Amino acid sequence: MTKAGAGWSSAAQGGYGDLVSVLLRHAVARDRPVVRQSDPEERRLPEQPCSLREPPVVTHDFSAPIPAGTLRISVICNDHLHRTDLLMVKVPDTIRAFEEFIGIILSAEDGRCTPGAAKACTEITVSAAQTCDEFIVATSALWRFLFDPVEYVINTHRLGGMAQNNGSALLAASLDLPGDHWRFQLFAMPRWPAL
Repeated sequence: MTKAGAGWSSAAQGGYGDLVSVLLRHAVARDRPVVRQSDPEERRLPEQPCSLREPPVVTHDFSAPIPAGTLRISVICNDHLHRTDLLMVKVPDTIRAFEEFIGIILSAEDGRCTPGAAKACTEITVSAAQTCDEFIVATSALWRFLFDPVEYVINTHRLGGMAQNNGSALLAASLDLPGDHWRFQLFAMPRWPAL
């Protein structure tokens, strides 16, 4: 060790430079590492139990192309994404078939759903989401969107306008469990393939 190295070592170690030199010589002579190599497993954070991990964020896919004349219904329920494509011209028949499937006519005379019908629709949605029935989840969300007690006129008018001229749309819906609150967004989508 040089004088400069010894001086530095002594100053850096608070007067214990000679001891450091001796330890370094012994380590080199015995082929032991001077600095303790830490085990990569020791550096990892301990695994968190599944119950403490953050669940993955589920989002709607806005990048996937939607064919002309198609309504894509995307529903997030119970942290799962349910998605179905439906031809715009089939929307009225699909709504009627859904109402028959439920077993009662859910729509009120003025076009709004009753509180009982809204509750039945939400229960069907939650049940279908638990069994991963994509089509029923999407259809019930569409029905609930079209017959919303407050927004039914606006929603029906907007979707009808998007359906004109073979347009495409994305209905993004979310249902908070246990089914207390629906959120809807309707987007006009560019035609695919682009003209």
